[in-house]
Amino acid sequence: MSSSTESKLNPAQKKSLLKIQDLLNDKEFGKAIKLASKIKDVNLKESYFLLAMAYKGQGRMDLTIETLEDLIENGEPDFFTYRILADTHRDMGNIDEALIAYKKLETFDEVPTNPIQIAKATILYQSARFEEALKELDAIDTSDTKTNLLVKAMWAGCQNAMSKHELVKEDLTPEIERIQEVAHEMEANELRLLAFKLHYELARALQSLKEDEALVSKYLYPCLKILDPTPNQALQLMRELKNTPKGEETKLFHLSVKSCAPMQVSHTHSKRCEYYREYEVYADSIDECMEFICEYEDDALGDELAIGKSGVVDGFSGALKGVYFQSQRIMQ
Repeated sequence: MSSSTESKLNPAQKKSLLKIQDLLNDKEFGKAIKLASKIKDVNLKESYFLLAMAYKGQGRMDLTIETLEDLIENGEPDFFTYRILADTHRDMGNIDEALIAYKKLETFDEVPTNPIQIAKATILYQSARFEEALKELDAIDTSDTKTNLLVKAMWAGCQNAMSKHELVKEDLTPEIERIQEVAHEMEANELRLLAFKLHYELARALQSLKEDEALVSKYLYPCLKILDPTPNQALQLMRELKNTPKGEETKLFHLSVKSCAPMQVSHTHSKRCEYYREYEVYADSIDECMEFICEYEDDALGDELAIGKSGVVDGFSGALKGVYFQSQRIMQ
């Protein structure tokens, strides 16, 4: 609540708004809705905003939108009204409605445009509207390295989706090495996600261009380590790279494996840690399963990699052998 807003509130209103905020913080969404509904007033836009957040907390997205649109029509909506409206439409898959709300955000004074452009490009990309996404990406100021790499990763995804793999190869190859330049500016998870996207899109382009397996592997193999678990698109690209067709005896095995790898336990110290993982592998035998799994667990030494339980999943049919599922690490 801004100080200018607070000065217009009477003590009872201020007390109610603070109570609703406390209820939201405690995830008491039902109680927050009941209290916010009692004090809802177009002259008190905070009551609408908090009511909308309470509905969103319950997953009642239709009522979230209805509340915000009521405020827009009858009150004085601000930047945050349209931001929550845009994000809610996005979460519901209402792409055009979300884009309208995001564009409205750009009409407010002194609002940084890059985050809005990136949000618009992201939902267009996720909706397979690649040409439109590229237009939004072109409008983003990429003068700083971090933004440039974030935009490059999405740009590469669009170009690969439109089979313009040569462009991705030419543009992304020199950009990969710049990731470390922005490491100090990003949270660890954000940095890992960016690194994965850049490596994956370059590997995807090289594989589509039928480049040498060693060159594709140079960028694909880091994708098997960066995120936990390995995303499905990297599993699929790995199967395509190895291109091992199924045989008459091929079946889907579900395996629990014990493994070990060096892990950072502090800023200055790492140690080897044991963990378990679940895998689903399409292969002819348990031994062949372990050959595929070894490519994902190559930090394990000697008998550090071992099978726990195993079984066969019925009713599965795939074209290529390889890993189809990997769970997160379950630490020992």
